Amino acid sequence: MKIFISLLKFFYPSLVVFQASYFSITNYEEKYEKLLKPKKMMDSLFLPIIWLIINVISAFPLSFLQLHKNKKFFLGYNGQLITQSLWYVTFFKYQSLLSALLLKIFQSIFIVLSIKSIAKSKKVFRFCLRLHLIWSIYEIYTNASFCLLNKKSN
Repeated sequence: MKIFISLLKFFYPSLVVFQASYFSITNYEEKYEKLLKPKKMMDSLFLPIIWLIINVISAFPLSFLQLHKNKKFFLGYNGQLITQSLWYVTFFKYQSLLSALLLKIFQSIFIVLSIKSIAKSKKVFRFCLRLHLIWSIYEIYTNASFCLLNKKSN
């Protein structure tokens, strides 16, 4: 039973985020393809794969430490999951590019809060969250670029 609970803690956050992404992206691919995109952006084919990897890696600290008792980590981790889920809806469904950018900035703040809350934990867990923070900074760049390139549609 402990193994099942550990696996559930590990995969549940990714399942929640990707359910939100699925419902947000479905039927809105054409709108996304019409947007002007930044030059330094990854191919759309690889983004879902990378999102999955990053979200699974960032779930390691929650899964292997008793961090549900750490209120700062719990707030930071769940805050970044909520902002990630809201981002999909805001960006794909409503195409509110400025709101999507603001959500990415808040997500990065929540990730920093998570990192600070486990400062005394193992380095591998801090590394997992720092990797997510680096990815989040790249996402801020792409969202800012979308805002600037598609000013008329904002």
